[in-house]
Amino acid sequence: MVKSLFNICLAATCQHNLYGYLADLPTSCKQRLLEFFSSHDQLFLSECAQLVSSPSFGRNLTELRFYLSDQVTDSVLEAIAAHNRALQQIAIIFCQNITDKLTTLFSRSLFKGIRAITSGQRKIEKLEFRALKKLTSNGLSLIKSNFLHTVDLSSCIKSPVKKYKMTSLSMYDAGCSYCTLPCLVVMSRGICPRALGDCRHYHRKVSVEDGEIKSDGIYQLVYLNRNIHCLYLNSCRGLNDQALYDIAHYLGEKLSVLELDFLPNVIDPSSALFYLSRNCPNIKQLSLCRFFEVGRELTLMPEYRIAGVGLRDVDLHGNYFFTLPLLPPTVNRIRLSVCGDEDVNSLIDRLEMLPQLTSIHLQMNCKEPSWRCVEDANSFLRSILPYIGSKITRLHISLPTIIDGVFSLITQCLPNLSHLALDVKHINNKLLRLFFTGGIHSPGSRLRSLKLCRLRTTYRALFAIARGAHSITDLEVSHIPCVDDRFLALLADNCMGLKNINLNGCRYVTDKGLAALARKCCLKEVRIRATSCTDKSIYLLAQFCPDLEWISHADFSGRPKFSDKALQCLKDSCVQRNEIAEPHIPRLEENKEDFFFSPCVVSFKQHDSKELSIATFLIHADTFHEL
Repeated sequence: MVKSLFNICLAATCQHNLYGYLADLPTSCKQRLLEFFSSHDQLFLSECAQLVSSPSFGRNLTELRFYLSDQVTDSVLEAIAAHNRALQQIAIIFCQNITDKLTTLFSRSLFKGIRAITSGQRKIEKLEFRALKKLTSNGLSLIKSNFLHTVDLSSCIKSPVKKYKMTSLSMYDAGCSYCTLPCLVVMSRGICPRALGDCRHYHRKVSVEDGEIKSDGIYQLVYLNRNIHCLYLNSCRGLNDQALYDIAHYLGEKLSVLELDFLPNVIDPSSALFYLSRNCPNIKQLSLCRFFEVGRELTLMPEYRIAGVGLRDVDLHGNYFFTLPLLPPTVNRIRLSVCGDEDVNSLIDRLEMLPQLTSIHLQMNCKEPSWRCVEDANSFLRSILPYIGSKITRLHISLPTIIDGVFSLITQCLPNLSHLALDVKHINNKLLRLFFTGGIHSPGSRLRSLKLCRLRTTYRALFAIARGAHSITDLEVSHIPCVDDRFLALLADNCMGLKNINLNGCRYVTDKGLAALARKCCLKEVRIRATSCTDKSIYLLAQFCPDLEWISHADFSGRPKFSDKALQCLKDSCVQRNEIAEPHIPRLEENKEDFFFSPCVVSFKQHDSKELSIATFLIHADTFHEL
């Protein structure tokens, strides 16, 4: 694959510093040019800074997108905002020098950073402020637009240093002193009895971060922008129940997509969520990863219920329910996490109560590697797969061993399976080989994503995968000793649609195998930690894969070790962002499935198959997960 003519011209313009001729370019070109400046670290150049801050350059911009750049600062946003009030889309992601401070000069208030770029933007339609550690509730106070329909504030959290305080939540018959709707209020404010149903006191150890997005910031956001359709608040740990009640009250029927993953300070998730889903009946997509409490005894677990007349997609990853919550019959897609000790019959009955259900994403995670847990997990799969196998489209299993009977069901009873991930050491290799035998007519040929980790397999099984997985676009074969250049060459000949490849821990993979993939496949993500690749692989990727979005190439031991010259060549050759990160810097996912940010990143940090905000650090073949 080669670069487009537009990208070639863009690179030539920037490399030759032709800034004096760029102010009068069409708006779309200037927006791409600004993103190119940021991605290739040219904003610090004096002529570039002068161009960006000029009135003729920024006056008619309608979109801004900055990703993973330390050069994007408050002053850059202020320079653009000084001449522009017509922005429609703003995306600022992982730019840690952005703040929302308010300064005073000669008794005059001056907005900085996020406040400057959002102040007076009455045409804004979409906002993405993701992974901004310095963004607080104050940064949301000036956002006001009748056209705003999408807001994403995911992962806007500070460092994990926390302070704790004890809070007391009380309920009073006088009702809520904050507003007229049922809500939860901490300490001195009353709680409307309708919100929780009875009078009792809650004492909970609540984590508090100074200077992060809290419920009062969400209140300002939804109060001023009541046409929001899509709201993403994943990992905003400062939010509590109050935010959910405010969202329900002010957005109501307008809300269609809501993501509330990893919110540890929600005190009564059952009541808050039921109120929200009942008052927002048009929600079509709801994500609640690790939303409910799971530390209670089974006898104390409440009967969870989610309302709604139009709910289509529900994500319950990380919520290990003994009994599945009551869901509206309109649900047609669901994601579940199980560990093997759930009530199988109850789960089957609840799923059969969803007549429109067509897609199930099932994740099986063994609680511990004991023989009892492994046996329970296999027994669970053996019981449930014959009943719901036709509806399973994605299956993720993390077990030491899958017995033959269960793996036979996986290969025979899941006709609509498109994504298969197995973090398993022992399976029947003959069954695996037969699953891909038959070329384009094999059962495994329909898979678009296959992830195998630490599997003890054979060459025959691997070669069957390379010959039969014609539809594969995402492949992981990490820490499998028999993966070598012959497998990669065969894979390149038969799987030309391959875009993402994970070869971590495959020490027999060399430049020869990666060259075959680079020449025949349009690779976008490459992971080659603990392999035998050299600088030659980097130059080949730079030559044949200009749209590369992510490369993970070294663990803490430094293997393989690439030269700075080769990495710089890759950065210069790729179209978008190339960043060499430190080993501890995590990669931020775009969402909770298998999607990633588009800008290219050269990074020491590995983030494997999506387990929603799970950071994975690899040290050769040893792994540990930090949830």
